[in-house]
Amino acid sequence: MVYVGKQRTWHAVRQDEINQLLFKEAKQGKWMLRLKGSDPFIFGRGGKEIATLAAEQVPFQVMPYVTEASGCASYAGIPLMYRDYSQSCKFVTGQLKGGELDLNWASFVQTRQTVVVYMGLAGLPMLSQQLQAHGMAADMPAALIQQGTTGRQRVWVSTIADLPALAERKKACSADLSHYR
Repeated sequence: MVYVGKQRTWHAVRQDEINQLLFKEAKQGKWMLRLKGSDPFIFGRGGKEIATLAAEQVPFQVMPYVTEASGCASYAGIPLMYRDYSQSCKFVTGQLKGGELDLNWASFVQTRQTVVVYMGLAGLPMLSQQLQAHGMAADMPAALIQQGTTGRQRVWVSTIADLPALAERKKACSADLSHYR
């Protein structure tokens, strides 16, 4: 077993090294199982890993999964789409690039749409401010979910305006907010 876990600012193994490890072990005829947490094909590195294997003509199989967004929301009792309120769902990365969020803000502020933000804790103040600046109501319901789909899942419900302050309060009470999504 080789641990290659990642957190927002720390990676046990760089992604290109993971890709090469998969290739190297497969070329030696070994059977491998790559367990990925979160969503390897939604803002994850699963695509890069299978591209490396495909380029090297290494056979592989991907097992289907429940998305993190669907699993966390279901476990929390929060429907992503509910006929009376939302007919669409949009997934977006909240990962900062160069300290900025370069997003199509207007596309997130649509009626009857749920927005799921992955990796958004560090950019939460900017996310909240920009969504409101582009027309999202300050009292729009919002939730933070930590350690989703585990026995330690925690859910905090607030509004889009109050979400950054809530995250700061919970940060003071929690030793580990690195798993917020």
